[in-house]
Amino acid sequence: MRLNKNLTIALFFLIYFLTTFFPGGAAFAVAPPLDVQKAVPPDLLPANPRGYGAMISPAAGAGRSVFYSMGDGAGVNLVEYLKTNNNVSIIVIAVEFSDVKMTPSGFAGINSMLGEMCRFFSQQSNQKLNLTAYPSPRVYKLNNTMGRYGNSDDAEALVRDAVAACDAEVDFSKYQCVMVAHAGYGDETNPSDYGTSDIWSKYWYSSGYSVSTADGVSVSGATIVPELEYEGVSPLGVICHEFGHQLGLPDLYDTSYSTEGGIGRWSLMATGAYNGVPRGSRPAFLDPWCRKRLGWIEYEKLTGDYRDFNFESGRVYQIVADAAGSEQDYFLLEKRFKDPAGYDAGLPSEGLLIYHVNAVRERENSLSPNNYSPGLIWLMCANGKDHLTVSPRSKIRGLETDPYPSGDSRDFYFYSLPSSKTWGGIDSGVAVRNIRKTSGGASMIVTADIYSGARAEKFFAAALFLAPGLANRAVLIVKPRSGVTDGVTAVFNGDASAAGTQKLIKSSDGRYYYLIFGVPAGAGRVSATLSGSRAGEAVNVSEENIFYY
Repeated sequence: MRLNKNLTIALFFLIYFLTTFFPGGAAFAVAPPLDVQKAVPPDLLPANPRGYGAMISPAAGAGRSVFYSMGDGAGVNLVEYLKTNNNVSIIVIAVEFSDVKMTPSGFAGINSMLGEMCRFFSQQSNQKLNLTAYPSPRVYKLNNTMGRYGNSDDAEALVRDAVAACDAEVDFSKYQCVMVAHAGYGDETNPSDYGTSDIWSKYWYSSGYSVSTADGVSVSGATIVPELEYEGVSPLGVICHEFGHQLGLPDLYDTSYSTEGGIGRWSLMATGAYNGVPRGSRPAFLDPWCRKRLGWIEYEKLTGDYRDFNFESGRVYQIVADAAGSEQDYFLLEKRFKDPAGYDAGLPSEGLLIYHVNAVRERENSLSPNNYSPGLIWLMCANGKDHLTVSPRSKIRGLETDPYPSGDSRDFYFYSLPSSKTWGGIDSGVAVRNIRKTSGGASMIVTADIYSGARAEKFFAAALFLAPGLANRAVLIVKPRSGVTDGVTAVFNGDASAAGTQKLIKSSDGRYYYLIFGVPAGAGRVSATLSGSRAGEAVNVSEENIFYY
């Protein structure tokens, strides 16, 4: 059985202290639980103290990382290895226990799943990664029960015993990665909370311990995955998620379970590992940040204004949010569609996804960068809801209305919900307006008007009380592209008639002009033009459509 609650808490702080101030020891990157009511076992989390994730940095010149290349005496990490090698070989050690045997079809089933995993990453990498999974010569029986490894989450012992069992028949110098596929179920899908003997799927690494082999190769890390999952779940998603860790990717769900982590079912490295029917059979694509991290894509930077911009499949567009252009705060945009024959068939829906990236988290190299607020990468949900980031967590991992456009939500800018403001809360000047979608699936077309710099911003507020005499008036707020002098002319035009006299009020800081008019008789579109002069130059603000509601 697992440790009791009080002892677990005490050990948490003890282990945290030891691993923080005395570097070395084990690190885990674990599969998300299937059940939204369930959390990662606390005994798996203390091994990931703040700063420990520095070992997963793929930056040039980085030292040893969590991810080692097998067969290389220098201990080159896998991220560095992939910079000059497209071919990666995995030795998959199949094991069973004294009390839990692999099913008659289990070994063949695991091999089939691994073939699917190799195809998944080949597609994700645009054929830049060629994975080959080699099954061990046979299933090896370990002398211990499953509970010996599952009750205490002793991954180190499982890897040690699995390597020892097959060492005489496997030449480890031929492979870059080790995976242990065990009989039985993965604890991450067990409907029970704690106290079972099942093994939680994970990527395990130890900086202070390695398993020696007869081939002169030391095994310091391995992926641990199950033969089966509970509730009819396919193990494929968990296998892909865990191998993503071995490639160098962090968990993008909130492992502390304060929130849903900001991205949910829209990424493999969050809870998209459970997409599909049956669950787990169609794991979500990697999000753009992960694919860029692995060198599989480059962002296409948008720096100007674009009318009727067409988002192309397979491309990722970047708009920098901070005025200095330092790329520490930026948005990523991609078109995602549900391909019935592909891995994204299990997405909640399809359309334009807009992500907000916090590059400060990139430099921290945390194993769980979305545990913080703001996180590394958050999805800007078109429905304006905060189900992926609210604390306490919503237990909602994705909605059909998350992508743009969604109902009447067709605009993303400073005054929209969600807003295009920077992480610091100021106006980024970024606006993606009039987002349109036609058709669906592979033939889906998504277009929008994109503005990536400082400009006029307008929005309609149904109840803005500027003065007692102006209550219950419709208000159009115009922010000029640049400052204007007092000689400002405001012209109101629209399809809906306006009752009352127009009035122009300048804000106290001189930045905004409030055009105030009566509530129109009927619904319709209105627009405004603001012109003036600054340093003798005309300042013209383009008309934009404003919707009454």
